Amino acid sequence: MTRSEAAQFMKQLEIMFDRVRLVDAAHAAELSFGADGEVSRRPCRCRKLWEREQGCAGCICMEVLREKRRVSRFEPASGEIYYVTGAYVEVEGEPLTVEAVSAPGGSGAFSGQAEAGSQDESFYLDSVTRIYNRRYYEEQLKDLEYEAVGILDVDGFGSINRSYGFAVGDQVLHEVADVLLACVRDIDAVVRYGGDEFLIIFCSIPRERLRDRLEDIREAVAGISLPDHPFLRISASIGGFYCAGEDPSRAVWEAGRLLCEAKLSGDCVKVEQEE
Repeated sequence: MTRSEAAQFMKQLEIMFDRVRLVDAAHAAELSFGADGEVSRRPCRCRKLWEREQGCAGCICMEVLREKRRVSRFEPASGEIYYVTGAYVEVEGEPLTVEAVSAPGGSGAFSGQAEAGSQDESFYLDSVTRIYNRRYYEEQLKDLEYEAVGILDVDGFGSINRSYGFAVGDQVLHEVADVLLACVRDIDAVVRYGGDEFLIIFCSIPRERLRDRLEDIREAVAGISLPDHPFLRISASIGGFYCAGEDPSRAVWEAGRLLCEAKLSGDCVKVEQEE
């Protein structure tokens, strides 16, 4: 990504988290962007932030840089439990880590996850798919501003449960959730909205890319295979609504309406874009 894209990425995360840093863990430095797009660096504050003697050596940023994947976990500091997620990014070819932190009782959208973590990590997680649940959407995401929303429904899910059993149905839901997480970015959110419906929130996406992104998701779901049930074919219908500047509740309603249209055919995407 470019410097301007990285700066926008950071701004989006600052809406949802209480503290966001762009870290060059290899050189123990934090980066920030000026109004002119110039990058400034300062020594990393891991040792002070997380009360560690070893500094970056025990930091999530170093783990992300080493493994080049997203890492999330709960971190203790000053007698509190914080929810921390790190994402690998490359800014104009430079390997970096974005660290986003939710503080207990903080103002970020993901603060509730940190608060829940001090009592019960599963408070906002769906027990079957291990992604965010409906409670998380209602309490943390519902009133946020985002650019687009999609609702996915697994085609014929009731028949899968009746023919193969609920254990296989749960396995299908888990596989679909994994596909969704693989298809979205770290700034987006995936929620098990209810039953076999999944809500996909795109914090930032070009208007012209929404349909293509949802089609990619539909095709990825169609590619799911269960080794113990090779003849089971999985497909999904998706409704999508581009809603930048719109009431988020209306956006979800519109996506649900479009999902109903998509389900009439099955295995398809219906999208309506606000002008």
